[in-house]
Amino acid sequence: MCADDQSAKDAADPGDERTTAIDVHAHAMPLRLLEWLAEKGLADLSRVDAGIVVLDPVVSGVGKNTPLPLARSQYDPATRLEEMDRANVTIHAVSMPPFLYCSNSDDSQLVSTVISQGNDELAEYVAVGGNRLCGLGSVPLGLPGAAQEAQRCLDELGLAGIAIGSRGGGKDLDDPVNDDLWALLAERNTFTFLHPSGVPDVHRQRDFYLPQLVGYPMETALSIARMIFAGVFAGRGSAGSSGGASPCAGSSYSARSTSSGLADVALRAAIHEAATAAAASSETAIV
Repeated sequence: MCADDQSAKDAADPGDERTTAIDVHAHAMPLRLLEWLAEKGLADLSRVDAGIVVLDPVVSGVGKNTPLPLARSQYDPATRLEEMDRANVTIHAVSMPPFLYCSNSDDSQLVSTVISQGNDELAEYVAVGGNRLCGLGSVPLGLPGAAQEAQRCLDELGLAGIAIGSRGGGKDLDDPVNDDLWALLAERNTFTFLHPSGVPDVHRQRDFYLPQLVGYPMETALSIARMIFAGVFAGRGSAGSSGGASPCAGSSYSARSTSSGLADVALRAAIHEAATAAAASSETAIV
């Protein structure tokens, strides 16, 4: 499913000489997953027709009764394809939004179940779009089964890559519990999309849409920095929120690697390369 450059070429109209546009920051909230959550008392779907869904904080990670946007295209592939045509976008790489990551939940069974069912539904969603929709599977970050779910997404569900949050299970991305996941993604050179799943210093960002304007970019930059300095930033990837502050801080990351006593030339070079890649990361790739 859109896993290579040839798929991107095939998705374009052969008579259309315009640039092929691939948007890697597109979300889906499959309706059957939302209905299952509603049956468990974890979702209110009474305002779906108005484009709103309410999820329990244990799932969404946001405040109780917070209305979340639910565009029809997030559960109707045909509507998404129409929107893509109007925007002249060739391919969408679709992932579940962080509201379905259960990032703050301490119920490992709930997290694994929501993620697993969400991936199953996502695979069916993108299949409708042929080679114009690619799926980026989610994993239960911070839990021992993250690598296994990533492998299932890639091998059994045929998804094109993996989407991750900026935290999970009460742990940062560089926590050793995620080592098996990074090893798998690096070994396969898997495209990985990082989307912020929280914001730092929550109480200071309650007004003026600051979570979206400031919090998400800050969270993204923090996650990228931790991964770089911990030596786990490997493989191909992109980051939401325009890479956060990383485009501005990339040179500082590299300089810090020297001042921190990282004398090994190869290690410094690797950090510099990772910082440069993070700085260049964006939400839309043009190929």
